[in-house]
This record gives sequence, structure tokens and C-alpha cells, in this order.
Amino acid sequence: ITHPIAVGREDGQLVVAFEAIEGTSLLRLMRYVDEQNERLGDGAAMHIGLALMGALTDAHGARMAGRTAPILHGQLGPHQVLISWDGQVKVIGFGLAPVLMGSAATTLPGWLQPYLAPEVRTGNPVTVRANVYSAAAMLWSLLSHQPLPPAEQRPERLRRLRPDLPPSVTFPLDRALEPSPERRISAKALEVGLSRAVSDADREELRWAME
Repeated sequence: ITHPIAVGREDGQLVVAFEAIEGTSLLRLMRYVDEQNERLGDGAAMHIGLALMGALTDAHGARMAGRTAPILHGQLGPHQVLISWDGQVKVIGFGLAPVLMGSAATTLPGWLQPYLAPEVRTGNPVTVRANVYSAAAMLWSLLSHQPLPPAEQRPERLRRLRPDLPPSVTFPLDRALEPSPERRISAKALEVGLSRAVSDADREELRWAME
């Protein structure tokens, strides 16, 4: 998770400065790979997914005064995932949910809509399970090598599209994309599944992809 280092005002606007990451966003990486008619390797994609779920697990498990106080992400999407040139993955924007969630889902850019959980698209507030859906949608697109379907359409189950991938990845990922938030698994459950399939070589694969 990237941490804010300064908060202030500039020309009447609230400004939050985060630690610098030398690299690019997952959104730009995905668009570049698509423009080059290439694919991000499965290992690199799963490394990104593992880091993303780890960030959610830490944020959702945050405690304050001895009690659980989840930190939500108000606009989780590939533009908020930063990848350094050496393959480090961080998520920006945690803790800004009260500000970011002030924008209705209908005012967000069209490309971001499919990453929103179904209940958020209909006006319900962002929850920890909505964050899990958004993160899983990113990983689904990376591993399926397909763009997300329109917002109103559920992504096809990954275990059918990619039966060659480990079940420890495909089964929990499909559960994370359940339309009903009550049926979705936690970020921790998907993190555990990914950890069984990811190795140090996968970060190296991502580093080469960034190069």
C-alpha cells in the first residue's frame, strides 16, 4: 500500500501527496500490451494478483483502538495499481474512500464501470466485498486475456476459460466475482489460493515484462 506523505490545499483544492513509485500503472501496462498485440504472462499476472490481495487483506484488517476498522478503497481499478520497474506492486488511494465515494458510480469513466461490483453500480456503498470484486475483475482480465464484459454481464467462470490454471487460483477467483456480495470470498481467501501458485520467478517475469 502506498502511504500519503503530505496533505494540503492548492488553489482551494484538497491535495494528497503519496510516496513516489518509479514505474507505471497497471492500466497503462494493460493498454500497452494490448496495443502491441502481446500478453502478460500468467506468472506475472498472478504476482500482481497476490500483491493486490495482500494489500486488500492488510487494509480490510486494519485495527483502531483494539477494534477492527477496515480501510476501504473508493475507486479500486487498474489505474490505482502501481508497478515499479523492478516488479514491485503497490495500491494507491486507500483511506480516500470518504472523498472518492462522493462521486456516484454513474459519473465514473466508462472503462472503470466493469470493475465496479454490481451493487456499487446500482448506488450501494463500497464495502470490503466490493473491493474484492474489483480486484478479482482485474485479475480475471489478466488471466483470461480478455477485456471485461459490459458492466451488466457477469464474467465467464475462469475455471472454464482457463482449465490449465491451478484450481487454487481459478476457483476462489470465480467465487470473488459472485454477483451477490454475501457469496463472495474474502481477499485473504484469494490471497491464500494465489500464494500456492506464485513463486519468486513470477516477480522476475513481471520485471522482464516491465523492461
